[in-house]
Amino acid sequence: MNTTNGKTLIILYEIGHIDIVLAHFGAEKIKSGHGPVIVPIDYGIELALRDRGIPFHSMMDYSARSSLKERGLLVSGIMRQMYTDAEFNFFEHNGIHLGKIIGYSFGEYVLRVLYHLDIFDFILGQFKNIETVYIPESLMKLPSTVGQLAIFEVRVGIDMMAFLAQKKGISLHIIPCTPDVILRGGLRRFKQSFTRGVFIRLIKIFSSIIALFRKRTAMKIFVSDYWWHIDSFITKMNDVEVTMMERKEVQNAREYLWKYKIRFNHPRDYSTIFMRHRAEKKRQFYEQMWQTLDEHSRFSQQFMWYGINFWEVVRPAYEHLVTSFSKDTVEAIEATERIFKKQGIGSVILRASQSGQIHFPILGLVAHKMSIPAIELQHGLECSGEFSLSVYKNADTLASYGPLIKKEIEGVHGTNLKVLDIGSPRFDQYRNKTISEEIKSKLRKKLNIDPERPVLLYIATDIVLGQTHDTYSMLRLFKNIAEATRCIEGLQVIIKIRPGPATEYFLKRSLKEAFGERCCIAQYENLHELISIANVVASSFSTVVLETMIAEKPVVLVGFDKNDLVLMESHFLPYEEACALRIARTKEELVQCMRTLVSNPAEAVTLVNNANNFLKKNFSFDGKSAERTAVFLEALRD
Repeated sequence: MNTTNGKTLIILYEIGHIDIVLAHFGAEKIKSGHGPVIVPIDYGIELALRDRGIPFHSMMDYSARSSLKERGLLVSGIMRQMYTDAEFNFFEHNGIHLGKIIGYSFGEYVLRVLYHLDIFDFILGQFKNIETVYIPESLMKLPSTVGQLAIFEVRVGIDMMAFLAQKKGISLHIIPCTPDVILRGGLRRFKQSFTRGVFIRLIKIFSSIIALFRKRTAMKIFVSDYWWHIDSFITKMNDVEVTMMERKEVQNAREYLWKYKIRFNHPRDYSTIFMRHRAEKKRQFYEQMWQTLDEHSRFSQQFMWYGINFWEVVRPAYEHLVTSFSKDTVEAIEATERIFKKQGIGSVILRASQSGQIHFPILGLVAHKMSIPAIELQHGLECSGEFSLSVYKNADTLASYGPLIKKEIEGVHGTNLKVLDIGSPRFDQYRNKTISEEIKSKLRKKLNIDPERPVLLYIATDIVLGQTHDTYSMLRLFKNIAEATRCIEGLQVIIKIRPGPATEYFLKRSLKEAFGERCCIAQYENLHELISIANVVASSFSTVVLETMIAEKPVVLVGFDKNDLVLMESHFLPYEEACALRIARTKEELVQCMRTLVSNPAEAVTLVNNANNFLKKNFSFDGKSAERTAVFLEALRD
């Protein structure tokens, strides 16, 4: 299905673009293969084109010239410059630098830009005689609740192609969406918006009533986390009252609402018209300062990538954050200060302190300014290397998984961040949890698993352009695993994919292509029940590794992909050195690991025993994390 002739290209980055292109050029011309060359940049689109008999140029052989580490080093450096460079000293409010707040969302956006720069530069290099490129507008409709850079993220393909086409003297034509496509789903969105508005008003009324009965002596905790993450230690504390930012958690916390006087307030609930006026004046100041600085800024020189300065592409997004969205940021800072003062908050519990959602970093930064302890609960493994976007915390304290994480984080933060050996209140339940044989039997029957034959459970990683995999690298990974496991006689393979429709079409089709009928796909099944019926669990860089070790199952990390391997070796080398898990860097190593662990039960037992010893030494997963968290919080009382 590859076509290499022609001077006109059509770039497709969403499946819906197929119909747009057929309507624009005519189905007969496109299907004849004599028209423009179609180049999809997603394997899911290639599958759809193939099904419809439409010729295209496959990108299956594409591999990004850059590594995750290269991209991460550039972007993390840009993020730090946003709040450390003296030329941005003006960009602060009430002692809080806004660069720390917007940096993460801008960093994620830049990673997406770099991905498109790499792949589009590759495409334009493959077709030497291109004169014209067509690219459709995105069909994605953005709800009102999207992030501050979403409008730029959906345009990143068009913006990058426009940039490269201009540099190379290529004519670019943007294919507009048709009105019926744009308006589709409008009534549904209206109903959702109306329902959400009613829900928020009811929650505000409920919170106002609860406030009438709060005690002055109680310890007040503001929480940006989910109830099921915190209930195990909150319920061990006395005389404590909770304000939760996530309103939907009212359903999960309903039996504790009165006992802990739980209110549901977002900082924006405490915004006033005076704050909005001050925020607008500050926005105007930022805009004036940026216009003065813009032409002479050192910042623009940081956006060099393989000899190309792409500042022109990201500049509109950055200017939006500084000269427009800064109003919302300033307002959120003041509203957060007000909610903390009005409610007498004594400590803040954070689900994350680095996030594309500005309220998460703002909570930590405002708490620090007001001398209120801000504690981030570790909820997953993250890369602590210098190329990580999230390693720099906007919290005073990190309640970490244990000594190994503490050592890694302190190597980055020094003494600026207090790191506790807490463990994980969420993991406490896994320590003594057993899955009944009845549940295992039902799950095996559902998935058509033979209990007499060995099972490999592979936890598929997410597809995040510029950060983890794209569809092409994911398909290569699936094919390599399929080829390796085909060598193990009698082995059954379960692939666990993320719930939800976002990449479901691609994942199910590509797994079918890679494995045929040799694997079963689990999507909505309980992860820990799946682990319980597996002989070996394989994964990439994931917190699932720890959960599997706690469940006493052998772990093999699959490091075929260079980016997966970089992440693994940034954290998991001590595990490998202690023989607590295996890292398969090639297909041959995966075959060897699987054969050994499946055919020799003693080897599997040894690996599990080593893992148990490693966990005891390096993590605080003894089932008492909730108690330690409660004791720490109790000690913060005035």
